[in-house]
Amino acid sequence: MEIVLLILVLLAGALIWLGLGRRRVLVLILGLMALRLVFASDLINLRPSVLHHRLSVFAPLGFVFLTGALVWHLRDHVPLRADLAIALVLGTGTIAMADPSLKTSYLLLGPALGYAALVYGYAPGLAKLPGDVFYGIYIYGWPVGQALVWIWGPFLETHLAIWNMIAVIPFALLSWVLIEKPALRWGRSIVRTA
Repeated sequence: MEIVLLILVLLAGALIWLGLGRRRVLVLILGLMALRLVFASDLINLRPSVLHHRLSVFAPLGFVFLTGALVWHLRDHVPLRADLAIALVLGTGTIAMADPSLKTSYLLLGPALGYAALVYGYAPGLAKLPGDVFYGIYIYGWPVGQALVWIWGPFLETHLAIWNMIAVIPFALLSWVLIEKPALRWGRSIVRTA
């Protein structure tokens, strides 16, 4: 599914590179593709099937992907402000908790969390977590989420995503301090002696 979106972005970029479009055209294409994906699963009147299920999963994730691509192309015009990121995450998080449908989560919370990640990663002067915890979040995200479901029972998707992010950060920090950082140091020492 992600590869399809990457191919579409590549095609739009190729059109611009060939001189058949401008950057504004790419932004317009990405925006229209993102909006189309928001409503894709509602517009297709299929009986429940594997295709319908895949489309219902693909459409919201595709929307978040294309929103990120759109922000990347408009990066010179997007201010990176911590106060705005906090307000967006708290506001959209509150709405997503009140209406935990997947569409609300992806339409509101997905782009807000993406913006917050950009602000955290690129805005100068923000306090950062010690070390590179993102690989640990990636590695431990699924097992921690499954443990949450096993211990406390089923969650709505939005609630699981929020609680999982809160719960996985300590595991990612421990992984960085106890496993990844020492392994990187050990690997460098082997290279130096070789």
